[in-house]
Amino acid sequence: METEEKSLPLPEKDLPLPEKEITSGNNSLLESKWVKIGLVVFLLVIVGAGAFVFGRNNLSQNQEPVVPSPTQTIVQESPTPTPDTSETKDWKTYLNSQSQWEMKYPVDLTAEKREASQIGPTGIGDTVVFYKLGKSQSTGTEFYDGISITVGVSKKSEDITLEAFADEQTKPNPEVGSTRTPVKKISINGLTGVETYITSFGNSRTVYLEYPGKKDRTYYISIVSEGPDKAAYDKTAEMMLQTFKSIGNQTVCTQEAKLCPDGSYVGRTGPNCEFATCP
Repeated sequence: METEEKSLPLPEKDLPLPEKEITSGNNSLLESKWVKIGLVVFLLVIVGAGAFVFGRNNLSQNQEPVVPSPTQTIVQESPTPTPDTSETKDWKTYLNSQSQWEMKYPVDLTAEKREASQIGPTGIGDTVVFYKLGKSQSTGTEFYDGISITVGVSKKSEDITLEAFADEQTKPNPEVGSTRTPVKKISINGLTGVETYITSFGNSRTVYLEYPGKKDRTYYISIVSEGPDKAAYDKTAEMMLQTFKSIGNQTVCTQEAKLCPDGSYVGRTGPNCEFATCP
């Protein structure tokens, strides 16, 4: 038997290959990724800005405002410390109308009026001595136990300063071997003055205070304390000194204050209404 051969159809020539259909799905995917990235960046920027603003506001609230230091003179009422009068409330008050001063003193001290020569050749008017003898002190002998405070007025030249006058009056005496500390400026109850400590046969503190309205005189105060109770006597003397006041015609100064380097304030005092010396 003869086999019949069948011819297979030949493929058409030059048929184009089927192209892969490109859809918009890939583009959408890329676009969605960039949108997500943009949203994340935007949120990070918003959070960072909020944190910065919050931190800045919180810092500004916690910081104290910076106030520039004034360079001009501060004009205000000078702060005056209130003295502790509890220990002196029961003390007596000695009033010297002739020399125009007053001072408090303990009831166990004796006050005696003396001649002006008690404070030397420059003494004028009345002089008062406040004293108390210690237990071991004998009368009529050298002073070695007790306290003695002499208050009076000294005459001086108008053209000499208080510092120069005090320096001249308290010069050490080489014949007796006395020594003296440098003259130091002080202020007591609005009165400017100077003080020095003298060592000779004993120890003494000498104070000169301005006399309001009189340039030719000065208040004179001498303090001597010796013996076992010297520390207590020195405390009493200091408290008495802080109660000393001039009762004469005093100049009323304007209420201005000067700022000192240590942060404290001083006001205008004295007959010329000058600023007191900074501490």
